[in-house]
Amino acid sequence: MNKLMQQSHDEIIRIIAKLNPKSLLLIGPETDEELNNRLDEDFNGIKSVITGANPIDKIESKERYDMVYLYGLEKFEKQSALHLIASLRDLHAEHLFLSVPHGDNWNTEEFSSEWTLNDLIACGLHLHCSFGEDEKQIQLYRFELSDYKTTPGWLNSRFWANPELFDKYRW
Repeated sequence: MNKLMQQSHDEIIRIIAKLNPKSLLLIGPETDEELNNRLDEDFNGIKSVITGANPIDKIESKERYDMVYLYGLEKFEKQSALHLIASLRDLHAEHLFLSVPHGDNWNTEEFSSEWTLNDLIACGLHLHCSFGEDEKQIQLYRFELSDYKTTPGWLNSRFWANPELFDKYRW
């Protein structure tokens, strides 16, 4: 296994230990045996694994998971992957994490990726951490609704218009 993938697995295991989810969904183009074996040892909740070319068809429509980890994003068709991310983010995940390779110095087709930071930020994801050097990284992104958008300071009743004061003050 690639050293960078090992580091990303270590981080996911650490996140799972911290969040302690009751249900976990792993989605990837193929089964990641190394990660599955580690989770069998360390995770005691309900674990589901979905693999294949079009995983969105395999997710039950109303099921919601405490945590979803999407790996191998570079192997999915980009448009269907965007649809998958949006669906997971909006309907199926309390906490969404995904890993994607980034950089130009990957020497194999296995990790070549057309995903950019802007693509993932446009989906509402935040960069959680990176493993590797500048031109050869695996990046771990996350989405949590609780920290997606903070409430601005001006959005409170102090700044609302009060119709009973329209004749007394000029705005």
